[in-house]
Amino acid sequence: MNLLSFLGVLVFGFSIWLTRGRIDPGHPSMGTLALSMFCVFMLIFIFCPIQKTRIKDQKFIKFGLFILVLISCFTALLEDNLVYASLVQSNPNLAFIGPIRWIPENCYILFKSMTWAIILFLIVFAVFSRACLNFTSVIERLLPLLGIFLFVLVLRVTPLPIIDVFTTNTTATLKLLEGINPYTVNYLDIYQGTAGYLPSFGYLPGYFLASIPSLILGDVRIASVASILISGYLMCSELRENKSYLLCLIAVYSCILFGGSSFFIIDQAWIDPIIASIVLLSALSLRKNNLILAGLYSGVAITIKQYAFIAVILLTIFACKKYGIKKAFVFLRTYLIVAGAILLPFVLWNPVKFYESAISGIMQLPPRLDSLSIRSFILLKTGSDLSLISAIAPIAFFLFLASRIWNGIVDLSGVFMHMGFMYFLIFVFSSHAFANYYYLVYLFFFFSVIFSISPSPQEVEIKDQCIS
Repeated sequence: MNLLSFLGVLVFGFSIWLTRGRIDPGHPSMGTLALSMFCVFMLIFIFCPIQKTRIKDQKFIKFGLFILVLISCFTALLEDNLVYASLVQSNPNLAFIGPIRWIPENCYILFKSMTWAIILFLIVFAVFSRACLNFTSVIERLLPLLGIFLFVLVLRVTPLPIIDVFTTNTTATLKLLEGINPYTVNYLDIYQGTAGYLPSFGYLPGYFLASIPSLILGDVRIASVASILISGYLMCSELRENKSYLLCLIAVYSCILFGGSSFFIIDQAWIDPIIASIVLLSALSLRKNNLILAGLYSGVAITIKQYAFIAVILLTIFACKKYGIKKAFVFLRTYLIVAGAILLPFVLWNPVKFYESAISGIMQLPPRLDSLSIRSFILLKTGSDLSLISAIAPIAFFLFLASRIWNGIVDLSGVFMHMGFMYFLIFVFSSHAFANYYYLVYLFFFFSVIFSISPSPQEVEIKDQCIS
């Protein structure tokens, strides 16, 4: 087990749940605690020798997995962090928006009951995993179904989140289906000027590949739900050869369904889970020597959100080290072609509006006092905005850790561990860092943990040869 990534899962999962990814300017104690945890984690990550952080002892791995189950389930029981559930309580008819109309009027009670039932189910089978091995195949089929139903309930409990991400993404997708350029639309300002900026569609056009089918099904957030569940399925597939597969299965679904305040991420319509799942698919394709498919996934990823290219850079380094520069060029060329094919039509459609909405508009966003970042915390406490810290601090850390990052990208566990840490450094010093940013970090560290305990492809191949 990769201890640094394991610690990252605990730190970021707990911090997102504790703070909802924000500092309350009126009561900053929780945010201060979260930032303190971030700083301690940063120091541990930088100064702890990587070669001493991989534990292969099965007893310790089982203990670590059980800790992940307990913390994910326990925090979800304490607080689900859903913000807009009260709207349905006062307006029950909202629960019947969209194509899913069979959920009863008291859907929040059903959601809470299902949460308790699934958590009890997971904990009981985690405790008695050795005695319940005969039920592994049944549990393997049941958990994804329970996960789908639970996340659909989240959408029904909060069918109309009053947040610009949901309103602008829904409107942008509808406008594109009507043949209107979503980067030229004037969007409804639900904050009535209090946000300090005018609403616009700030994501890249690759997002529409996910949002259009999701909206047809009734809600743009279905893409994030599907992405989280796909990530869970892929992680379980990696662990099928593990000696403690049942416990691994339970740990994966505990972290996927409840860890990192996943209900809140879905509630708020954030799209970072989509990026995480596509990057994961690209990484798995790279490991299987399918560089063209990996390039296809990476090309889509970098056209969804502006900072997704960082993950693709690390995957490119991994491809270079694993296959050499010549074969890695196939991967690079593919994702550049795919990205160009997705971006170019929207750039040519209206270059000025695309630049203003997706590039300059994002860069010019004012700093937020409630952002869970060191820069925002300094601004909150002193009134001084140290804007240079957002660029200087991450670059300085990257230069300091360059050789370590290069040497650490030897397997997918190392790739995702450094991916999570690089994104963490960028976010923790930025002017905007909320739950969705740190949820992406959480997922990357979680992927790293799973890859560190899954048998390597060579081990699986040797086992298959022995069986045959």
